[in-house]
Amino acid sequence: ERIRSRVEMLTDPSVTVSCGLSEWVFEDDLVSVESLFYRADMALYEAKNNGRNRVFVGA
Repeated sequence: ERIRSRVEMLTDPSVTVSCGLSEWVFEDDLVSVESLFYRADMALYEAKNNGRNRVFVGA
């Protein structure tokens, strides 16, 4: 969120950013790299579909 807001604040003309994030922890050894990227990608689409200039975390 800090990166998203700083990009918008410090660019002229103003640039907005939509981000999709996913999380992996060591205990999630069954989560594949493909699954991790898929969740981040779906979160990005959710951010864009909900008005853009947002950060969403994939479940």
